[in-house]
Amino acid sequence: MSETSLPLIADCDVTSTKNKDIYDAWATNYEKDVREWGYSLPEKVAEALKGYIQTLAQNTATDNSNDDDDDDNDNDDSTIRILDAGAGNGLSGLALRNAV
Repeated sequence: MSETSLPLIADCDVTSTKNKDIYDAWATNYEKDVREWGYSLPEKVAEALKGYIQTLAQNTATDNSNDDDDDDNDNDDSTIRILDAGAGNGLSGLALRNAV
């Protein structure tokens, strides 16, 4: 995003239509722009959660290996599922995946 585009965000109308229009126009450069501004929250959160995620995966594997039920559990014994319900660019999910 060029310097001349920045006021568009600051002057953004409060209507959802105007906000959508601005972010639609910015979509192709959004990730590049926020990274250039130093945005690294997904990686910081992933690093903070890394130990917890690894412990949870180990506990899940142990729990599943002791499960004598014949249920249809499709989970691999060493994996857990994490929902990245963020802003939609997938950076948090990718950072979590790369951290473990």
